[in-house]
Amino acid sequence: MSEKHLFKFQQENDYRIAKYNHLVVPNISTIVETGNTYITSDFVTRELAQAGDIIVYHEEENGEKTVRFMKPEAFNRQDSYWKPDAIVVVPCSHTEDGTIRAMGIYNASCKNPDKGTTDADYIKWGNNIDIDGLKQYQGFTVFSSIEGQTSQDTFGLSDIGNSEKHTDFATDSEFAHIKNQTQPSTQNPFDLETAYAYRSTYSEIAPSPYNNDNTPNEAYHSKGDFSVITNNVLQDMDGAGNTLKILKMLSQSYLNETLFKETLDNENTKTIVVDSSEITLDLFPAASACARYSSVLKPSTFDASKTLEENIKTMPWYLPSAGELGYFVARSARINYARQKIYQTQSPQLIGGSSLVRTENASSSIQDYNIFASNTEIYISQKYLEIPFSVAPFCKF
Repeated sequence: MSEKHLFKFQQENDYRIAKYNHLVVPNISTIVETGNTYITSDFVTRELAQAGDIIVYHEEENGEKTVRFMKPEAFNRQDSYWKPDAIVVVPCSHTEDGTIRAMGIYNASCKNPDKGTTDADYIKWGNNIDIDGLKQYQGFTVFSSIEGQTSQDTFGLSDIGNSEKHTDFATDSEFAHIKNQTQPSTQNPFDLETAYAYRSTYSEIAPSPYNNDNTPNEAYHSKGDFSVITNNVLQDMDGAGNTLKILKMLSQSYLNETLFKETLDNENTKTIVVDSSEITLDLFPAASACARYSSVLKPSTFDASKTLEENIKTMPWYLPSAGELGYFVARSARINYARQKIYQTQSPQLIGGSSLVRTENASSSIQDYNIFASNTEIYISQKYLEIPFSVAPFCKF
């Protein structure tokens, strides 16, 4: 932990104030006048909140809520004073609108959409139709070598149609392997918290979203010297906008049969009978389950008598984009540690996203693919297939 996350005491009164404010204070009897005594803090400011920090709240009897950003090491399930609501994935310094992107402490669920689940609820992406306004990207920014991340002359888009190529993503899960010496990995010199798995010469290197000083990596976002790559799916940080575009493809006349049902249909389409006629409705379970997810700090409410446009303003949770999922991969070990601290359940091994990649194969057949993220990588799958494992709802804080 860096010094900016530590508190220094020079007066005994400062020590007492720190204890009153729920800081983790070591058992020391005196505060030295030299100011060399440091303690770690349970909390950081919103501006300093990093991936894996837990967004917690305390609710008074009058309903007033106090919100804090807690380090996961300090979270205690047995302490009912601070309750968890979400986990930071993208720090506010990495988003253009200055918002934190956080994931719910529970997974999205079709069976229990309003509350979510700790289980792996297998959810489908939705019907294989064009989504109006949803941009299709070509691939990932990749480099010929780890060192190439500093040079615009050594990078390009991954050839996702080439099965022999494997895109290797920077992840702190691989860094944990280095520390534990469980498998060969290569540390990322530009983001020392992450590493790359040891793979063959067919591997291509994808950048971490972070530089060593925790600032945004321009290569990841295709900015600065790397702006020549314009179709990099990792620059898509608009999961909220993507989700709205997906939900607009639902039939607005039958939202009670789709988005607003008590339990959501986990299918690509469904057929209903209206006035003795059969009508086939397109379904998008993953986006719908995320939109229906609700938490104390970010409740999702809807009025079935109102339009989708009106309701989406009070449905703040969404299916994350590829760029947001990349931030999950880069700090997945840290984020999963926070999830396990909250409810001691194995975290999802795979979560689905709202971004699409469009490819054209040798026979000129065009196919859209959905983006998925695991603890160690991002990859694609045909979007109308069932998403393996879980879907994590995201929200802006």
